[in-house]
Amino acid sequence: MSSKQIFAIDFGSENIRLARSTQNPHVPQVLRPNLLNLARVDRNQGVTAVGDSVYDGVHSGSVISAINVFDDKLGAGSAQALSALLQEIFIRFEMDRLTTENKAECEVVFSMPIGYSLNDSKIVELRLTENGFPPSMAYSAARAIFLNYFYERNLQPGTYLILDCGSLHTRMAACKVDGARRFSQIENVSGNTGGGEIDRLLLQYFGEVINDPQIPRGELLEFTRQFKKGFLNKILHGSTKFVSRSPFSTGVPAFDLTLDDFERLSESYFKAFEESIRGFLVQSQIGASHLSGILLAGANSQWPAIIRFAEDLVGKEKVYTNEFPEDVIVKGLVLSALEAQPVVNRKEADVKVKPSPQTATVRKRPEQKQSVKLSSHGFSLWTAALLAFLEFFMGLFGILGIGWLIGTHTIFGLPWKGPWWRILFLRVPLIFTWLLIFAAFVAVVIGLSVQSESSLLLLLLPFLWCGIPFASAALVFWTLKNMK
Repeated sequence: MSSKQIFAIDFGSENIRLARSTQNPHVPQVLRPNLLNLARVDRNQGVTAVGDSVYDGVHSGSVISAINVFDDKLGAGSAQALSALLQEIFIRFEMDRLTTENKAECEVVFSMPIGYSLNDSKIVELRLTENGFPPSMAYSAARAIFLNYFYERNLQPGTYLILDCGSLHTRMAACKVDGARRFSQIENVSGNTGGGEIDRLLLQYFGEVINDPQIPRGELLEFTRQFKKGFLNKILHGSTKFVSRSPFSTGVPAFDLTLDDFERLSESYFKAFEESIRGFLVQSQIGASHLSGILLAGANSQWPAIIRFAEDLVGKEKVYTNEFPEDVIVKGLVLSALEAQPVVNRKEADVKVKPSPQTATVRKRPEQKQSVKLSSHGFSLWTAALLAFLEFFMGLFGILGIGWLIGTHTIFGLPWKGPWWRILFLRVPLIFTWLLIFAAFVAVVIGLSVQSESSLLLLLLPFLWCGIPFASAALVFWTLKNMK
């Protein structure tokens, strides 16, 4: 295991973080600087810039966040941006220096943000292969977060709330871990409230203080982000006030902000954050008293107001934080790759790699080695066939999508989970759309048959009635059979 290289990619909704581990998978090297903030895409000319920290306040319509470059609907520009993005990752991993034999010993693991479906991961896996990466494996971000804290804090069996507090979204997952360390995800959802809302509130505040419309919005936004980082760093070191010199020639020469003023300024964000978490727990039917802990990840999880809320919810001793929470997922991905190794390789790793005290307590009982592999999303052929039959059977009654919903938690590949309005108005209607289409087709065929005085057209109805459900069932079976 010591000679095998593991390359981990955390595809966040805005930032993409990388880690590489060669000698000790428990101590992965997180590559700096973080790649990639944004890819600028011109829909006519393709990608025009790929790099770190690309902000464009003037032409915001031409900026596509990193995770969205996997959306085929964005056209040729997105395809070129994605290719440039993956090639940049390829170079930063120094894979261009690896021989064919070396690549055969490499493993690429990645995660999509909490709330994304397995189908999204399949698309990313395909794109990585097309761009020359070694064989890749997708792991859930929630699982990676749990594993990172498991090895750091030796977590006990129970129910955990996982919060990934990112820039664009706060992503939530409720997970259970039993005594054999089998990991199961109860519920997950992508919240609409992200740390970027703090940027917006600070941007508005500084704009009012300076009161100079001649300052480009992009420059003011960049200053706001840098101020926020400096302010948070001061807070984490025990200060309650931050002062920064103004880079602008007009307005005040310096900006200062106290923690109390900041929390009043950002009250709307923290209130929306708390409401989304409480709503998620109610939706998941989990009481705060039943939680064994809250695992925090993402850079915005460091704000004192968020930590206080978590401590009020479950108690200080049950809140787990990290010095570098933005790297929790990418480090957990390396551990996910280690967990997935066969037991024979795990024994070899135990000999060559000196485990940490937490790891030693996990591995000291042989029976735990057998149960260390967490549950996968794989489906047996029998299960896939059963759900395919259910899709076909329900389709005969005009209801399509039940097999998809049970098997993949999607509707024809579209993520099912999300805000209630999306489920009610954008997903549920798709289940009954086939019934309306078939009813309309029957009316048209009967009308044409009467007009032409021929009943031969009615023979089309059985083919359509059975054909569409059969096609959907076949796709369900193929999708489930190929899930890992």
